[in-house]
Amino acid sequence: MEYRDIKYEYKTWLTYTGEFADCFSCSDKRLLKDVSDYVEMCTSNLDDMHSKIDYYLDNKAKLSRYEKVKKTIVQTFYETLNYKGD
Repeated sequence: MEYRDIKYEYKTWLTYTGEFADCFSCSDKRLLKDVSDYVEMCTSNLDDMHSKIDYYLDNKAKLSRYEKVKKTIVQTFYETLNYKGD
């Protein structure tokens, strides 16, 4: 399936309890590159998938800035952390 040139798919699987589960799944690198740590996003219905794709595409510049700030904060935290146990 495709929406706004972003590919996604409908997945079903059997859970450990023996029940079936399903979702719409998107792992299109063009959508999530530089804006999220996620490599895949899932939603329970088609409208939610379209909304998430719209959000990521329409807010790419803002999300990219947030991601850069987040990475800088994490890097600074670990550089100044005295405890190096993790």
